[in-house]
Amino acid sequence: MIPAAAVDDRASELRRWDRRLLLGLILALLVLASPWIVWQFTARRTVALAVMDKTVAHENWQEHEALFWWMNHDHLRPDSAPSWNARRNYVGYDPVAKRGTLLTDSALAYTSLLYVADAYGVYSGDYADTSRARVAADTTAVEHSEKLFGGVTLSEAQVMERFAARGGGIVAEFNTLESPTSGTSAAPIVERLVGAVYLGWLGRWYKDLSSTDEVPRWMRDRFVKKYDAAWDFHGPGIVLFNEASDAIAVVEEAHFTDRFPVTIEIVKPNDPLVQGAASGRPYWYWFSGIAPASNGVVLANYQLHVDSVGRQRLSAQGFPTSFPAIVRTTGSTLGAYLAGDFADVGGAMPRYQRTALLDWWRRLESRFTSRPGEAMDVYWNVVVRVWGNALREVGG
Repeated sequence: MIPAAAVDDRASELRRWDRRLLLGLILALLVLASPWIVWQFTARRTVALAVMDKTVAHENWQEHEALFWWMNHDHLRPDSAPSWNARRNYVGYDPVAKRGTLLTDSALAYTSLLYVADAYGVYSGDYADTSRARVAADTTAVEHSEKLFGGVTLSEAQVMERFAARGGGIVAEFNTLESPTSGTSAAPIVERLVGAVYLGWLGRWYKDLSSTDEVPRWMRDRFVKKYDAAWDFHGPGIVLFNEASDAIAVVEEAHFTDRFPVTIEIVKPNDPLVQGAASGRPYWYWFSGIAPASNGVVLANYQLHVDSVGRQRLSAQGFPTSFPAIVRTTGSTLGAYLAGDFADVGGAMPRYQRTALLDWWRRLESRFTSRPGEAMDVYWNVVVRVWGNALREVGG
């Protein structure tokens, strides 16, 4: 027979283990929940930001949605609301009402920074394919069609000019200087405000050069006409073309010299606008050929990693292998141009927005898990750094 004292000791020991187990579970749950808890108790900051986006043909808002997602994640709020709403807090095209709104002085009255996410616009071709909703950001990639709304107008350029004159900062990205703004009376004003000049050519990495969904017919037709040869390309590749001439060059994957065929290289890491941005990160989408204006300075370049055959193909058509990606003005007022589709990440944002240290984890993770065509690497390591720096620089 087991003594009663021994039974009591055994019961006490089991109770102690139960308490330890319960305490361990509570601590584990607190550790797991701590990023959410820390995020909830982090103070929010109001930013005086205005966003313009004219390329919103469908109800996806993808040309500025990632910007708003990041601002809400980073505890940045507008003056009149608890959070940023991608469907409402911007000036441009309304895909629900099917009408556009121009930028006005009143829209910038209480603003310290204007961010032009995209000014390409909305075209009849965006609505031609009813079997599937075309992504507005890919309008440049589909066949040419009638413009319904888009481009920076002269009145809007003058609004931007007055805004900058009173100390407002302006950051714009592809497609703002390019078509349909290029060649208009608004173009030289906007170029001076952002410190960059559009050179008339564009480029893009394609996942599959043989895809008729990705590669537009006019691009293939131009190649066939220029070279009197069939468009017989397959797999990944880079295409560069001039909007005004017949120049076009195609470089297939066989001529890449790096697993990242296009990278962003920071050339002035101490500039406040690109501080903390990582160099050598892959870029997989649209880019444009720009040069710094007389009041501009290059902060980062695109680098095309191609062999001698690829370089020869590009140079024969007047295309370089290294060219500006980020340019800023030299004056005291912030003006900058991002020569790429930076705000469009082309996919869903992380599910866990209200989480502390998410940006740190994503920067680290994306460097090891980035796959061709995914924008999260450059988004976390370059783009959000530029956004945050721009807001700090203008005091927004």
